[in-house]
Amino acid sequence: MRIRSLVSLAALSLFGGPLAAQNSPQMSPAAALPEWRTFLGANPLGIPFDIVSAEVETVVAPGGTIGAVASYNDFDNTRYTTADARFKYYPGEIAMRGFSIGMSLGWTKFRAETFQSCPPPNFTCAATDANLNAGTLGVLVDYNWAQGPSQRFIIGTGVGAKRILAPADKREPLGLERAYITGRFVIGLLF
Repeated sequence: MRIRSLVSLAALSLFGGPLAAQNSPQMSPAAALPEWRTFLGANPLGIPFDIVSAEVETVVAPGGTIGAVASYNDFDNTRYTTADARFKYYPGEIAMRGFSIGMSLGWTKFRAETFQSCPPPNFTCAATDANLNAGTLGVLVDYNWAQGPSQRFIIGTGVGAKRILAPADKREPLGLERAYITGRFVIGLLF
């Protein structure tokens, strides 16, 4: 009786682990993805449209990233030069893939050409520059698509809004509201 118990116990300890593993839940597809930690990307639209941006993002927690963005935009005689720090959270908890929400804190330099109205018959108007350097606070909603066999190539889009942390009398010469809409289009690689 004692020998039968020992043989049963030995068999259970030898074969119990592999048998129990067969009944364990299947590994999720997310766990099979490579563990890329950093994203480096840029906006290719800068060449024809004067919308240039570059960004870097790195994982700090499951689904959480920190990053930085620098950009230059020129719209209707107003130039925006920005530098932002960002925190993003990916609810799917796969960093840098899929849907994310986040916040940004940054600094923006606004420069606008303003034209003085000229009474007839003199139609020559003088242009003057108005400048504003101000902090910004923003919210953003992004989506990244991973492409390719190694899932390293990223195409990202997004929208957001930034609050200009400057009083109305400083924004008025440039025709700026207290907040403005932002857009994101970027391609890059995961490392």
